[in-house]
Amino acid sequence: MIKIELLSDTNFCIESLDLYNRKQDVNKVYRRIDGDFSLVECKYTEDWDLNKKRFVAKQISSDDHITYIALENMVIPLTHHR
Repeated sequence: MIKIELLSDTNFCIESLDLYNRKQDVNKVYRRIDGDFSLVECKYTEDWDLNKKRFVAKQISSDDHITYIALENMVIPLTHHR
């Protein structure tokens, strides 16, 4: 069962994303052009290393964000599906 909870020190830490596989081929991105967002071609592969995962974990757990997490069987699912 999946449960949505507010991210906290009891359910998330800086190492929580260490096993998260964030690899995605990107073909198009939105860019602001003359005040409007347009979808433009921009091919690259996003592949997070450990430093990037820890940076994101620190950023989303800061007081600057209100973050919710999905818990499956009371743990954060580590697979990424797109």
